[in-house]
Amino acid sequence: MSSTTTGRIRHFRETARMTTVEWRRKLIVWTGSIMVGLVAVAFAELADDAAHLRSHILKISPWLMLFITPAGLALSIWLTRTFFRGAQGSGIPQAIACMHLSNQVVVDRILSLRIAAAKIALTCLGLLAGASIGREGPSVQIGAAIMNAAGRFLNLSETISRRALVLAGGSAGVAAAFNTPLAGIVFGIEELAHSFEQRTSGVMLTGVVLAGVTAIALTGNYTYFGHTDSVVPLGVSWLAVIACGLLGGVAGGSFSAILIRASKGLPGSAGQFVARRPIAFAALCGLALAIIGLASGGMTYGTGYAQARSIIQGEEHYPASYFVLKFLATIISYCSGIPGGLFAPSLSVGAGMGGWIAQFLPHTTPGAVVLLGTVAYFAAVVQAPLTATVIVMEMCDNQQVTLALLASAFLAFGVSRTICKQPLYGALAERFLRTVSSSSPPPEQPTEISPKPESLTQRRSNLFMRQETHRLSFRTHGKGLLPVTRPVLEWVHQTGISTGLLTLWCPHTSCSLTVQENADPSVREDIVHYFEHLVPEEKGLYRHTDEGPDDMPAHLRTMLTQSGLSIPVLEGAPSLGVWQGIYLFEHRRMPHHREIVLHLLGE
Repeated sequence: MSSTTTGRIRHFRETARMTTVEWRRKLIVWTGSIMVGLVAVAFAELADDAAHLRSHILKISPWLMLFITPAGLALSIWLTRTFFRGAQGSGIPQAIACMHLSNQVVVDRILSLRIAAAKIALTCLGLLAGASIGREGPSVQIGAAIMNAAGRFLNLSETISRRALVLAGGSAGVAAAFNTPLAGIVFGIEELAHSFEQRTSGVMLTGVVLAGVTAIALTGNYTYFGHTDSVVPLGVSWLAVIACGLLGGVAGGSFSAILIRASKGLPGSAGQFVARRPIAFAALCGLALAIIGLASGGMTYGTGYAQARSIIQGEEHYPASYFVLKFLATIISYCSGIPGGLFAPSLSVGAGMGGWIAQFLPHTTPGAVVLLGTVAYFAAVVQAPLTATVIVMEMCDNQQVTLALLASAFLAFGVSRTICKQPLYGALAERFLRTVSSSSPPPEQPTEISPKPESLTQRRSNLFMRQETHRLSFRTHGKGLLPVTRPVLEWVHQTGISTGLLTLWCPHTSCSLTVQENADPSVREDIVHYFEHLVPEEKGLYRHTDEGPDDMPAHLRTMLTQSGLSIPVLEGAPSLGVWQGIYLFEHRRMPHHREIVLHLLGE
């Protein structure tokens, strides 16, 4: 056999092998996309069952919610903080954060199937308890988790490829949850990725289409809010566009600003209470939700889907108190910290606002004003006007009002941006990234001992500035960098000081403090290795060997590093970068008890 023939056979075999591998990858991604659709439909059924059970409870006695809502929220927080850290909140900030994380171990922990399953169960628990939350935000994290699991199964090591799957899963989650494929694509581009890249767009489009087709096959080609024929002709009717855009922008921008501020912690004693008693705080939030629910006749409980649909279809007319109370209930539900999304409640608030505005604009079709109010408020909350327009357009199966929806959405977006400078989900994602970086020490690193009860904070204040001091105690397990960011952040949060200067002091001569990368453990290993070469522990090299051959080298390493750090505090937290962490650098071989003195001056 000639060498040419042999080469051709070898080329054919290699090509066939590559084609087989490529098809295997595609089949796994397609299967993951179909699973997103299946899980989204099952999630919707469970959420509806929880809502029906709550309605049955309300028929027995509305007063039962005074017990059920606080108990349900307290149980949800206890389960989240004890067993399912990472399941809290909407789910969209987690997906956005994972689009910017390079440490795949952290991504796999946030987007684990275990957390996804907990997200479903805990969101349903919140709906049963009467919290003003939705399932669409959690569907994003769940979809991202399923596609990330597909990436793990494929052993994908390239960060871009894994991010493409996360993007596809999150977008498919929105498409399947709302039965709005086009909205899923726009959401992925505008909100999750903030760009359209050729390398990831194909995976996202395929995932959205397959998840959407799966949802349609199981539930039928329904529209979320039914079908409307409302129109907004050019002329006096466009006063509704301006009115809804302005009012929706103010309300939605204020809502986002409140939530961003709440994510940074409440000031003063209230913030300390939340940090120390999160379960009790959740119960208090539940009590407030139950009282609001009683005042509204039960209308503020749950997603608000039924109320929004009836308003859009013109079947019910709610007073202005509805969207005000729903607005408050959604803020309280978020502040409680339970898992649950903001999409459905925001659409409900917008519909209620639009229904209220419609009575003052007799020259415009009431149904059209409701749609304009819905898109304006939603666009102002998420600061994603294209996504808001497409979602509302697809959910009501009405393309005749597209231009008016776009105009109202972009006007509301502009007004919202003047009130809240940072997009809601982007700000929450940054906050989540900071929490992840400070609360996940690598397992091979020594762990810190909780501060002793008797080590209480000593306070001094004058008319303008406050001073806070504190001592943290730790036990090391030999040489290495011990992560201490988390207890430092918790203490700064408890002080209630929003702006100031944090000083950390290490009162030891054989360990030091440093700020270093928190993502890759090999960085810390290299630092330890470097200092062992820089200051060797050679016998006969030093006279001071009272405590062993590592005694004097530990003193020299301490001298070459830092015993103190100064870090600005802005918006209630040390101004650390996403990849920065605070570490206690232990230079001795044997375990030691160490202390760090904290001093915070600010207001």
